Amino acid sequence: MASGTRRFPVLRTALTLVLLAVLGWSFGVATVWAQKAGDAKGLTKAEFMAILRDRNIPDKPAFESYVTKEITSPFGVSGPPADRLFRLRKDLKIYLTTGRSGQAHDELNRMTLAKMKEIVGGSKYDSAAKVNAMFVIGELNDVDEPKGKPLPEAFPLLWVVAQNPRFKDELKIAANVGLERFAAAGTLQKKDEVAKFMLALVKQKDPPPKRSPDGHNWMRRQAASILVKMSGGTANGDVVNAISAIAADPMARPTMRCEMAQLIGQSKPTAAAKVDVQALASSLGHLAVDICNAELDQAQQVKRDLKMRLIMYTLYSVREALGGLQAAAADTPHKKLVGDLHNKIKTIHAELDDPELSTN
Repeated sequence: MASGTRRFPVLRTALTLVLLAVLGWSFGVATVWAQKAGDAKGLTKAEFMAILRDRNIPDKPAFESYVTKEITSPFGVSGPPADRLFRLRKDLKIYLTTGRSGQAHDELNRMTLAKMKEIVGGSKYDSAAKVNAMFVIGELNDVDEPKGKPLPEAFPLLWVVAQNPRFKDELKIAANVGLERFAAAGTLQKKDEVAKFMLALVKQKDPPPKRSPDGHNWMRRQAASILVKMSGGTANGDVVNAISAIAADPMARPTMRCEMAQLIGQSKPTAAAKVDVQALASSLGHLAVDICNAELDQAQQVKRDLKMRLIMYTLYSVREALGGLQAAAADTPHKKLVGDLHNKIKTIHAELDDPELSTN
């Protein structure tokens, strides 16, 4: 008995160690299983994509958690690499085109729009994140199928930024890209207000305070393009005349004059537009002569090769402008003038269309 009694402490100690080991294992296993249970509540990318393809949301909290953590929140994080924000937009597009339409697609749209609105208006986000968010807003579609159109709920945000002076110009430029999509799709809201604002911007030759001349010209080009796309190919006289004034301005940059000429062609004014066809055709002819002669003179003065890209671009732009103007001249005495000018520019452009020359 004495011998057995002495073994009691040893046995108790051994049993205690076994019990602790068992309890330790149990706690460990419980922790692992708890983690797995937690992970099970979250969605994997494959599971999320499957929900988008199925179009229905079986577990909305899990769906929203994935969107917030994996898709929208990274848009608000600043820092390198430089192309990170672009990649986020590209990945978002993959998600949306996978969903195409339906409940899951629409909920992803809603959450994305809400987050981008927060970023644009939030003080804690940097300029790069804000500009990128503005692009995202303009890229959202009602359905992401071949015939999808810009998301209607995105327009108010784009419009507020475009015409509100408290927003920086880089945000306005991004907003105008989105508005141009709406204009091209024919789904632009508040058309009269947009047209009035954009026309005033086109006519505003001098930049406002704190805006660079180059930045202002960029925005004027955007405004002109929006107006032409709004017209659906039948721009009115006010729009055509405002654009033509820039194309005829010898003080404007040659490339900007050429871009305005192309927009004249795209606007395809008719007789109802009430434009002076003869004056406009003559102005376009002078545009081609002025820019090409200026390039010839400068090349001779500094003894360098001709910038054939500029010459070819000028001729192409004027050719397109005159081609679009022919509809307005169809039933007028100026039909022959416009036709002759168009053919002459087209012939010169074709003769100079030499790959060896155009590489200079």
